[in-house]
Amino acid sequence: MPIFDRSYRAYDGQLRTGLAWWVIVKQEMRVIFPTRSFLVLLGFCLAHVVLRLLQIVAFDILASNPESSIARLVKEFPLKVDSELFYQFLTTQSFLLFGMILYAGAGMICDDVRNNLMEVYFSKPITWVDYTLGKILTLVLLGLGLSAAPAILLVVLHNILAPGWGTLEAAIEWPLAISLYSCLIVVPCSLVVLAGSALLKNQRDVTISVVVLVIVSFVLPESVSNIFDNTWIQIASIPRSIFNIGAQLFSVDSEPLDLSPWHSVIVVISISLLFLGVICRKVHRCEVEV
Repeated sequence: MPIFDRSYRAYDGQLRTGLAWWVIVKQEMRVIFPTRSFLVLLGFCLAHVVLRLLQIVAFDILASNPESSIARLVKEFPLKVDSELFYQFLTTQSFLLFGMILYAGAGMICDDVRNNLMEVYFSKPITWVDYTLGKILTLVLLGLGLSAAPAILLVVLHNILAPGWGTLEAAIEWPLAISLYSCLIVVPCSLVVLAGSALLKNQRDVTISVVVLVIVSFVLPESVSNIFDNTWIQIASIPRSIFNIGAQLFSVDSEPLDLSPWHSVIVVISISLLFLGVICRKVHRCEVEV
């Protein structure tokens, strides 16, 4: 038979649709987890979770048997388990999560562009939407896995160790507040890191730029607000706006901002959409060029 009569067999299977972004998530997880620096940051996050776990266990032991030796040992420490505890846990955890997300996401897009991996991704049945969604969900899943997930487990543990209608009634709204506050922390943080990775050329520049942006967002609005004696300027501080919303979700008296939480919600959503637009524009242009 002449060689020109031979041909490759046509693909007779079906392409997977709807879950193409999961390929990106799995690939990023395989790249991130073996690195030593990431494991160190992960260890700090887990250490904070363990610390709060011990706090809840100590409080429940004290409440169930106030005459025990352990209860007398921990009696002098502020171990009250209430909504403020989980607000403080997530607020403190946000700083640790920021470092972890920054390390994991700073090179996600710029490294792919520099190493010509965009051609590899888009030569397969993966669209720019799948690519973008996979990158964002990788960071969001990492963040929620170390914020919302352990916080909700701590709420469940508290109800197990101190069973009763009073405990359940006090904690019934905590999981929803934890989920919303965790998303408000993790999603904007992930988007700003990926936006920096889309705009800049290497991981070092992204890290420096994002850290400077966050520091300026903390310091500058408050300083300008004090100079002009106008609290509305503080709303430009995205981290403080997020903490302000969290304080309202958990009904904490000490609010970071003397402003309505709805104004903070509008600002956080607007900035997040801006960062999302930057990411989508960059990735879509890379797909078109391929």
